[in-house]
Amino acid sequence: MVNYDYKFLKDKGFFKNQREYDENGTNIIVDMDNYIVYVEVNNDDKLNELKKAILEKYPKIDVIYFHYPADNKIKVFRKWGEVKWFYYSDNLRNDRKKSKKDKLKKFAPDNVSILFDIKDVMDRFYKDLWVHRLEMAKSITEPLTDSDKLFIAQHFIDRLVFFYFLAQLGIININIKYKGELHNIKLNKKGTREFFNYLLNIVGDEGLHYILNKIFFNGLGNGEDVDKNGFVVLSFSIKDTDIDIKVPYLNGGLYRVKKFNDIDETEIKFNGLKNLIETLNKYNWVIGDYTEEDDDSIGSISPEIMGHVYEKFVVGLENIGEIELDKIEIGKEVKIGRKKVGAFYTPEEITKYISKNTITPYLFDKLEVSKHYKDFDDFVDNASKEELKKALSVLNDIKILDPACGSGHFLVCAGELLFNMKNTICNKLYEKDGSFIRKHNAYDEVKNIIVNNLCGVDICNSAVEIAKLRLWLWLVSQLKDDSSKLEPLPNLEYNIKCGNSLIGWVDEPLVLPNYENDSLINRKKIEEKLNELNSLIIEEKLNKLNSLKVCEDEKEKNELNSLIKVCEDEKEKIEKVRKLLNKKVGTKKREKFDDIYVEAFHLLYLIYRTSHGGKAGILKTILEEIRKEIYNVINNCYLNYINSKLKAKDKISEKDFLNLNPFHWRIDFGWIVKNGGFDIVIGNPPYGNLLSNVEKLIVEKIYMSDTSEIAGVFVERGINVLENNGYLSYIITFAITFNKKLSKTREILRKNFEKIFISSFDRDKCRFFEGMSQSVSILRAKIKKINGGGTFYTSKMFREMPKNLNNIKYSPANEYLLLNNEDIGNRFDIQHRLPKIGGLLNLKILDTLLKNTNKAKNVIGTGCSTIWIRTSGNYWYNAWDKKPYESTEIKSMSVKEVWSNFIMLFMNSSLFYWWFRIYGDGRHMNMDILKAIPLPNEDTIKKDAKLLECVRNITMDKLFSVFDSGRNRFNTSDVKGYLDLIDLIIGKKYYNLQPYEIIHILNTDYEVRGGIKLYSPFYELIHYLAFLTLKKQKEDTDTINFMDIIINNLIYELYFKEKFYEDKIYNEPKEYLLEAVSKHLEPINYDKWAELYWKKQLENNLTSEEEQELKQLEENNIKTVKEVYNSIKEDKEINELINKIKSHKWVKIIECVNNSI
Repeated sequence: MVNYDYKFLKDKGFFKNQREYDENGTNIIVDMDNYIVYVEVNNDDKLNELKKAILEKYPKIDVIYFHYPADNKIKVFRKWGEVKWFYYSDNLRNDRKKSKKDKLKKFAPDNVSILFDIKDVMDRFYKDLWVHRLEMAKSITEPLTDSDKLFIAQHFIDRLVFFYFLAQLGIININIKYKGELHNIKLNKKGTREFFNYLLNIVGDEGLHYILNKIFFNGLGNGEDVDKNGFVVLSFSIKDTDIDIKVPYLNGGLYRVKKFNDIDETEIKFNGLKNLIETLNKYNWVIGDYTEEDDDSIGSISPEIMGHVYEKFVVGLENIGEIELDKIEIGKEVKIGRKKVGAFYTPEEITKYISKNTITPYLFDKLEVSKHYKDFDDFVDNASKEELKKALSVLNDIKILDPACGSGHFLVCAGELLFNMKNTICNKLYEKDGSFIRKHNAYDEVKNIIVNNLCGVDICNSAVEIAKLRLWLWLVSQLKDDSSKLEPLPNLEYNIKCGNSLIGWVDEPLVLPNYENDSLINRKKIEEKLNELNSLIIEEKLNKLNSLKVCEDEKEKNELNSLIKVCEDEKEKIEKVRKLLNKKVGTKKREKFDDIYVEAFHLLYLIYRTSHGGKAGILKTILEEIRKEIYNVINNCYLNYINSKLKAKDKISEKDFLNLNPFHWRIDFGWIVKNGGFDIVIGNPPYGNLLSNVEKLIVEKIYMSDTSEIAGVFVERGINVLENNGYLSYIITFAITFNKKLSKTREILRKNFEKIFISSFDRDKCRFFEGMSQSVSILRAKIKKINGGGTFYTSKMFREMPKNLNNIKYSPANEYLLLNNEDIGNRFDIQHRLPKIGGLLNLKILDTLLKNTNKAKNVIGTGCSTIWIRTSGNYWYNAWDKKPYESTEIKSMSVKEVWSNFIMLFMNSSLFYWWFRIYGDGRHMNMDILKAIPLPNEDTIKKDAKLLECVRNITMDKLFSVFDSGRNRFNTSDVKGYLDLIDLIIGKKYYNLQPYEIIHILNTDYEVRGGIKLYSPFYELIHYLAFLTLKKQKEDTDTINFMDIIINNLIYELYFKEKFYEDKIYNEPKEYLLEAVSKHLEPINYDKWAELYWKKQLENNLTSEEEQELKQLEENNIKTVKEVYNSIKEDKEINELINKIKSHKWVKIIECVNNSI
């Protein structure tokens, strides 16, 4: 049995740099590199005491590892993330125990998050829900579409799932009287199962449907019979059983009755409820700050896990398109035919990274402190009280939009970040000033963030409903057990909207109708509703005043006074709305149409979003009436505007237009658009050729982006609704860099932002979405400015997910666009490709290559020599002197004869692969990228003809020696050592690359290409040269020159040895010099030294231990190189062999032009 104690962690690589402290009489060990604390406890009370103390005293700590020595239990807490606890015990049921042991086995300093991975539970629950969703939907007999049936089933599940979470708070009490015997059940983890198991024993699906509808609509959604603490008491009987249940009134739209095809959903019956509840009872439902326990559940479901399950479901709906229930199959996976349904979700670390690196810099820019603090922690630690208060104000007012919000994952992540940032600032303000008082508790703070800061739009109605549910779950997760008072949920209908984000009015110059004599809305109906609303508010205020007269508790008095003030504020808003709606609109002299109705709409919404009961019902009626009438007008005006730009044959009908579900930003988010726009636009919009033909007609007239890639249109829409100085961040198609059709999108980004960062990730080992093979980029556009003239900063294209996204290296890319004429330059106004550069070393190599003004386009397609190339690749690209096999991907290419050997070698080199990774898609050999390659001087190529011919011959022999004729493929990796010699030759001779740059090129995508494979002695010598070149000491010049000569002559020998034998310079065609040099060589530790060297040069943040290690490595390497140098130099045989080689006529021809290769 493994003991998961301190030694276990030590063996895993933790605590190499540790410190020990005493905390309340308990020894705690801190891993200073990984910010992990190890502490031993014997009970949960001690755990809670130490957790609180450690987090307060050591704010940089991320993870606390609690070990219970008595029974080898562990509870691991992390400060951030959706899932904050990991629990292990030998007493867990076997399947859960195996899963957790697997995670502990993978647990490591670079893989801490594995403990909190939720995929196993999530995938099982996701499949379980599909089984029940499908059973319920298929059993509906009413005349409804399959889409409606699935939605009804899903919405019922949503309500029941929310009830399960709510029940864990211990605030719901049930009295059951059966045959004179009374049972009292307090719902919590145990009580919820007990209650539902009792129901399962006495009723079937129909009875369960009746009882749950009672709880949902007569209880949780009943705003008429609410007591002063926000609860509703229900009493009903079924099958000789009397049930009294006290539930909180929740409102928020979740428990409002909907209609489908004019059928009240309470009248729609379905089967499968009994099976559904049996499944839900098998899981452990947890909410808030929790740890698991030893129980018989098959897994724990938290709001966060539920959110990911819903995200997968939303993706599934998008994949399905038109829903046909009979075609959905559930086996090991959920499929329609061969297509998986909802097989992926956005990993938490990605959404967290994007949210953090968007919201934090936005805050710093607003405060004008970007240059003063390195990160948010530094800001909180060192900012003044005034700066902290100003930061709090900025965060309170921030408006964040996800224009393709799906299940709301990005919105919840952004909201959690806002909550944590505000919480940290408030704690620091209290530390600085003990009189500082927080305005809100956790629940109210989250509610304010949801209603004030977060907005979303999605074209899928189910996604919108789930996004709202996900936000409500986040809110309810802030409640503590035994809450005596529960406020209704906020109304989110006007925060999270259903509609087509890309089609609708933002600021287009519409021709609005003229309303000379009357308003466009039913003024009489609205006036009646406003009067009714006013009466309710007056009554509400009087009730509060009466309560205040008899109230003696000071805290309660303050609450009542605040509520009275809210009533007064609402009355003022209603009067303002009344005046607005009585104004006439339409002519230039009168009030602007949108100003009047948008402002009235917004004022009413400010009251509605936290209203409930009859008041909420009236407000909803008014809001829907106003919105419906405005939409009727604007739909017509917008369609006229579009059709005025289209040819007669392309004009769009009203029916086709309305089928697009247009979303008018100027109406639904008018108060934000009118005031400049959103502060932040964030999300993961769709990508691909997804626009319908009708949408393309509209997009062509409204947008600059190409219609073949929807991602570009979403970028442009995001910019449209973003305020000046705002930020935009998307997960987006990786084509954002290389696709010429996205040239306009890149131009728009450059014109509208100061800085644009793009990092790109290959599909194979960088899967952003579980189960989905898709290459993507992260786009972060900073500081919107009109005519911004922004700079693009790009990363390399990663083959493997970087361990820390915050350490990604970027370089400015504007000057390196590959233009449509195969030139390199800075012309965003014509078609181009944006390079994926990465760190400064890639930039330096690119600059060096581009010093050569000759281009491959001058020699390709113009000569009589033929080269065969493969037009697609992945890890390898090849070129041959003969057609290797029959394939549509094998093409011939004509080349000027003098360049034939060089081009063939170059296309088999790592340098060629590196060039294509920078400009291409990593798959296709686009001819414009090939033709743009800088080439050396043609005279040099002519002089080196014999060398290039010999290198070509040997390279072709080696390549064809690893050809697999059965599969028609080359096992190129088997001969990479020979191909690496090509880079050594052309990199040094023709492009003047430094040895360390050649090593860097040879290590390009080492994860899949295996890294440098040069054979000895070339391997050792190039590392000697790289080390000495970087060290840049004058005393090393002779050594560098000598090593350079050795490499040159080794290359001559390798490729000319047959000629040397023929001309009697050598007795046999063998490598004499190579043998003589090899016996003197000793390895140096270049890789570790170079890692520390570059870290010091680029980041200048080596620890003292790293400084010492760098110094020691350098001393050892210097000693080894000097010994090797002296040893070789004194070897007479080597000197004689070099002289023989230099005497050959071919070598003389080469070296008369350039004394080194």
